Amino acid sequence: MKIKNFKRHPYKITTLLLAVLVLLLLIVLIGYGYKIRDLDNELNGVGSDTQKQENGLAMFPLKVYIQNALKGFYHEAGVASATDNRVYFPEMKFYLPLNDQTRSLRYLYTSGDKTAHLPAQAQFTTVFFLNRLVDSFNDVPCQQRLTAVGINNKIGTDLTTAGSLKMSDGRTLYFYKNTEPACRQFYQVSVPQQIINLLKEAKPY
Repeated sequence: MKIKNFKRHPYKITTLLLAVLVLLLLIVLIGYGYKIRDLDNELNGVGSDTQKQENGLAMFPLKVYIQNALKGFYHEAGVASATDNRVYFPEMKFYLPLNDQTRSLRYLYTSGDKTAHLPAQAQFTTVFFLNRLVDSFNDVPCQQRLTAVGINNKIGTDLTTAGSLKMSDGRTLYFYKNTEPACRQFYQVSVPQQIINLLKEAKPY
């Protein structure tokens, strides 16, 4: 009897099939919607626009570019000599005791014009610090400038004075470190001061 009724009213079967298809389509669309949302959260982060910019994976390639740029900037390493247990820094003509910390130092040297107007100077960081990705754009200046050393003359810098060292050859090293409050959380430990402490062991050659 029911079969005859369906034959008499074929539109009922069509309507039922369309309803099922629409329901399935809605389920598929909802599923894709959740996937798109999850992918967006993964790529762009969650929270405010600023949080998304700082925490999302979309920021990750830029963090890598910043890291690579810094590694290119601070690519010079001291010359380690196991024979006399020293790490030599040829441009500055001084050496430090050889250990894991001094071996990890990386620097950028600028010869200047050999006057007080633009003295020779160097900026130092460590390979461990260069291997760390910045957390946000605000951390870039913290990672770019940790310490500086003026050779024979003080240098013009916004870094904080951190003492000096008179070497036996008559030259004086002037030390500077980054003490910006915004950088303290990023450093977590007193990285600039640790580098300065290492450099204060410098001996001329």
